[in-house]
Amino acid sequence: MDVRVRLLALALAALGAFTPSATAAPGDLDSTFSSDGKVTTLGSADTFVARAVAVQGDGKIVVGGYSCDDGTCGPTGNSSFRLMRYTPDGGLDTDFGNGGTVTTAVGTGRSQAFDVVLEADGGIVAGGVASASQSDPGSFALARYRSNGALDERFGTGGRVITPVRNGDRFDAIADLVPQEGGRLVAAGQAESQDGITRFALARYGSRGELDPSFGDFGGTSVVGGSGRYAFLAAGAVSSDGKIVGVGAAGPSDRVEDYRFSAIRANGQGRPERPAWTMPLGGSYSFANAAIATGENRVLVAGVATDGSGRPAMALALTRDGESLDPAWDGDGVALARAGDGAAAADLVGQPDGRAVAVGHVEASGGFEFAITRFEPNGALDRGFGREGFALTSFAPSSVARATAVARQADGRLVVAGLVCSGGQGTQCAGGTSRLALARYDSEPAPAPAEPAPGPAAPPARRAAAPFVSLPSTLRARRGRVRVRLRCLQSRRCRGTVSLTRPRSGKSSVLLGRRSVSVPARRTRVYSLRLRRSLGPSRRIRTRITFRGRDASGRVRSVSRRATLRH
Repeated sequence: MDVRVRLLALALAALGAFTPSATAAPGDLDSTFSSDGKVTTLGSADTFVARAVAVQGDGKIVVGGYSCDDGTCGPTGNSSFRLMRYTPDGGLDTDFGNGGTVTTAVGTGRSQAFDVVLEADGGIVAGGVASASQSDPGSFALARYRSNGALDERFGTGGRVITPVRNGDRFDAIADLVPQEGGRLVAAGQAESQDGITRFALARYGSRGELDPSFGDFGGTSVVGGSGRYAFLAAGAVSSDGKIVGVGAAGPSDRVEDYRFSAIRANGQGRPERPAWTMPLGGSYSFANAAIATGENRVLVAGVATDGSGRPAMALALTRDGESLDPAWDGDGVALARAGDGAAAADLVGQPDGRAVAVGHVEASGGFEFAITRFEPNGALDRGFGREGFALTSFAPSSVARATAVARQADGRLVVAGLVCSGGQGTQCAGGTSRLALARYDSEPAPAPAEPAPGPAAPPARRAAAPFVSLPSTLRARRGRVRVRLRCLQSRRCRGTVSLTRPRSGKSSVLLGRRSVSVPARRTRVYSLRLRRSLGPSRRIRTRITFRGRDASGRVRSVSRRATLRH
C-alpha cells in the first residue's frame, strides 16, 4: 500500500521584512519571486514529487519529496529522497548539493520523503519511508543533512535511519515529523501487520537518530489500532499541555470512500490516554491531512470532507485535545469550503492574528489548480483573500497542478509547494510524470507595534462606525428554510456570511444555518437559509442573526441582532 494523502510539512519560516507593491492584495502571486510568482521544473527530465516546504532564517526555501527511477513514482518502484533549495528570489541555490539538488537513496529500492524539518544548527531532517531490504515493503526512514546538503555522518548510519516498527512488519511509513525540545523528533504515520490490519504509529528519535526507549511500549515506538482494519496518521501536533495529538483517518478498508476522520491523543511518553476518536465530518467520507496547535489545548485540523452536494471540500476542524469538536469554530467545529467541482486541503499554517491558511487543490473542467484559502479566527472564510476566499493558480501548459505544502515567512508571504503533471491525468499524474511546482503569494504583513506616546495625552475621540448592514428582527421558517432580508447600507457591495444561531442558557449557541451572500450597495436582497437542525415543537423561537464581512474601508466587521423566528 502507498500513502495516499498529502502529509503535513512543518511551517518553519523566517525572512526579512519586505515592502509589498502598491497593488498587491492578499492572495496575489508575488511578482518579486521568479518574476511572476511561480517556478516549475516542467522543462526538466527528472521526476520530482514535492511533499514538504520550509523557509530558512536567511530566506532560502527548502522543498522535500522524492524522485523516481521508473518515471511514474509508483508505490513499489525505485525512488530516492530528494531536496531542492531555492534562493529568496526563486532561483536554484547552487551552493546546496549538486547545483541546488540533493538525491539520497536511503533504503533498497524504495525511498520516499514526506516531510522536512529545519533545525537550529542549520541541519535538515527528512522523514518518510524506505525499504530496509528487497523483501521489506517499507519502514520508518529518516535522513539528516548539513546546511550545504551533505549527509550528516553523526546521524544514524552515515546520515540515514531505517526503523521497522514493532507489530508493523509489513508497510510502515512516516507521514509527519513534530519537533520537541532537546532536538527530539516525534514521527507520526502508519504500521501494517501480517494480518493486513493497518494501525496508527508513533515513534520518537533523539538528536542523533536513535529511538527514545522511554517513548511508547516498544522501545521508542507506539502502535494503536483505529476503528476498522485500516488507520493512518497523516499529521501530528503537540498541544499546549504537552500532549501529542495525531490525526488522520480510519475505516474498514483503504478505499477513500471508507475513510472517516480519526484522531488519537497520547501523553508525553507516547502512550495513548484513550481509544482513538473517530467521527464522520461532512456528508460521507472525510480524512485529515494536516494539524497545528493553536493554544488552550486546541488543535486545528485540515483535510477533506464532502459537502451537502456530496462533492469533496476543504475541511477545517477545531478539536479539543483531538477528542471533540469546538463549536467556537464556525458554529459547530467544522468549516467547509469548496470551489469548482471539488476541493481538498493538504496542508495548513497559522497566522499571528489567529487566521489560518489552507492549501490544496481545486478540480474544474477536468483539470486541477493550486488552491489557497484563508479562514478567520472564528472559522468563517476570509473573503478578502484572493477571490471570495480562494486564490487559484495554474501552471501552463499542464492542466494538473496540486499544492501539497505551505510555509509562512516572517513577513507574512506564503510559500506553497506541490506537483505539476507532465502528461498524465488525475492528482497522481497517472500515465505521466510529476514535476515540482512552487509559488509565493502576497499576504497581509504583520502589523507594526504601536510606538509609545512621548507623554500623557488625552484619549482620541471615539468615532462612530459607518453604517454597514441592516438585519431583520423577525424571521419565518417553512419547510426547513428561513428567508432572510438583508440591506446593504454602504457605498460598496456588502460581501460576507450570514448565520442564524439559537442561544442556549449556560451553553454554546446552536448553529441553525449559514450561507455566503453578496448584497449590492444600498440595495436589499432576500436569501434563503437551509436549516441544519430541527426547531422542535415551539412555534416561536428566540434566535440571533449575524452578518460578518468587510466594510467599505476593508475592515472586518460583525453585525448581529436578536430575531424572533416563527414556524
